[in-house]
Amino acid sequence: MSMRSKFVGETNSIFYFSVEWKPETMAWADFRGKFIGGTDPSEAPTDSLRGHIAAKWEELGMTAGCTKGE
Repeated sequence: MSMRSKFVGETNSIFYFSVEWKPETMAWADFRGKFIGGTDPSEAPTDSLRGHIAAKWEELGMTAGCTKGE
């Protein structure tokens, strides 16, 4: 239940991205691994979406750094 409290509440917010790609120009493995980045942001490539968010979370207005579970 401790994780649930981070997502459910009057002042809590959930942010997400919706992205599309053309499979004929980039394989799913590359899109997932190189563009989006691994599930654990701390291990994602620095030039991936997750790696960028993990490195710049303060500049992006987040209250804490990224974790694998969040």
